Amino acid sequence: MYQPLPTNEDADVEAYGRLRQGFAEALTEQDKGIDELAKIISRQKTIATSIGTEVVSQNDLIDGITDQSDRTRDRLMRQTDNVIATGKKDVTWPYWLAIVLLFIGIIVVSSLPKL
Repeated sequence: MYQPLPTNEDADVEAYGRLRQGFAEALTEQDKGIDELAKIISRQKTIATSIGTEVVSQNDLIDGITDQSDRTRDRLMRQTDNVIATGKKDVTWPYWLAIVLLFIGIIVVSSLPKL
């Protein structure tokens, strides 16, 4: 037959008290750990917010640089087209060639002895 073990009520009360005190200490330690974790998370949130603000600022700068580069590229393309068009329109070189040849001819004729 089943017979319960003899108990000592004073020992049970003391063990229960120690157990309860251990749980209270564990809860206190957990609370301290949770408080530290909350502080760390708060700092990380602040850092993340600062990084986000900086990223937005940098993106704005990059967008400005990109816009300026696009405008500069467009102006450069227009100027290049103007130079090419000017080069194609400049057909005065035959006139300059004729002027130079006539000038040489005048010099040659003027340097010939008079007959």
